[in-house]
Amino acid sequence: MGQIRRHKAAIITLAVSAFLACIPVGTGALGTEIAARQFTKSIVTNVRVGAHSDKTRVVLDISKPTDLHYDVSANGKAVFIELPGVEWSASSFEPRHSRGSVLEFHYSPMASGGSFNILTDQPVSIAKPFLVEPGGGRGHRIVIDLTPSNLSNPIAKKEIFPREVIQNANFSTSNAALGSGEMIAGLANIGATNQDPPVIEVVLPNATTEHKEVAQAQQNNPFLNPLIQERQSGFLGYQNIYFKGGAGVNMLPEVVTTGSSGNDNTMEFDPGFALSGGIGVDLENDFRLETEIIWATYSTLDQLVGSANGTQFSSTSTEGTISSLAFMANAAYDFSNQGSYIPFVYGGVGMAGVFMNDLKVDGTLIADSKDWVFAMQTGGGISIPIDPGTTLEASYRYFQTRDPEFGDERDQPFSSTLSSHSLMIGARLKF
Repeated sequence: MGQIRRHKAAIITLAVSAFLACIPVGTGALGTEIAARQFTKSIVTNVRVGAHSDKTRVVLDISKPTDLHYDVSANGKAVFIELPGVEWSASSFEPRHSRGSVLEFHYSPMASGGSFNILTDQPVSIAKPFLVEPGGGRGHRIVIDLTPSNLSNPIAKKEIFPREVIQNANFSTSNAALGSGEMIAGLANIGATNQDPPVIEVVLPNATTEHKEVAQAQQNNPFLNPLIQERQSGFLGYQNIYFKGGAGVNMLPEVVTTGSSGNDNTMEFDPGFALSGGIGVDLENDFRLETEIIWATYSTLDQLVGSANGTQFSSTSTEGTISSLAFMANAAYDFSNQGSYIPFVYGGVGMAGVFMNDLKVDGTLIADSKDWVFAMQTGGGISIPIDPGTTLEASYRYFQTRDPEFGDERDQPFSSTLSSHSLMIGARLKF
């Protein structure tokens, strides 16, 4: 009987051991969740980049938690995120992603998962990435914060141990971190989307020849070479400055004129055109500030009904135009996470000169006058980035001034309402 019990205990022990061997092991809450779901792949659906005062935040929207491993290049200007067992359905790099320290990124698929490589405009370091649970209308997210590194030239200062500026971390113990004496070589394949991952070599501290080869590979690689990929130096030493220009159709609603001594009428004008130009700065947090000059003409006086210059009219023949020249200070906001087309809204205030140019009715001159008044505008549109420096845009503008005061040919005062609607197309050139 004792022998049967011993055999039964052995069988139970064997069965329990076999069951436990099938359970994947994770470290911490994140590792446990990853292990429980490792049989289905996580899908990366979107990449978002945000610029903050102290860091650049890269967010990967994913279908469910996943493991990852990351490294930073020896010169601090390339970040490598390894995503084993991941499917990539996010869009490739677009100009809207070039924010903060991020110049460009590439995803390189591998046999299992892939490598997400980020090029930066300055040496960076990384705090440990963290996972954000679903909330606020979004699903799982991996957050990677890039912070400026105080090491201005890592390769020059770390001749023997350049790998010390490379950080290694993972979300579970399934990926062992590299030893402190190990270094990455073969960086010439970074960013390739149709090649195998870079070759990894172990370079010993006394292997100076191999170290020189690594540095040379980094210098020859367009993905890492700052002379090829570095951002433009800006305009007169200032970064993120842009010039803008636009043209479009301008429409003036009915103009109501009120005044003493026979100046009460309504005027209608044919559509005219508008031209605008300005200079602004992109604050890299979706806000822009700019100054703008707008010239608008409202074409020919089409009709006047009422009294003007002391005479009653029901116009049969009209001449003359109204035009305006405005100097505006604007603030704009870009909804930058909406894909290739970026909606924006803006508003501004300033001063405008309003000009009545030889207004005549039935051959009688009724006004040729001007006034400078407070002006405001608001509008919105869609912009289309063509490259990191060029953006096309189509927009609508509503423009209104304080009622300007004019004088008729008898020097009798009157005031008029002025508001307009404009449909514009234009471009922004960023330096």
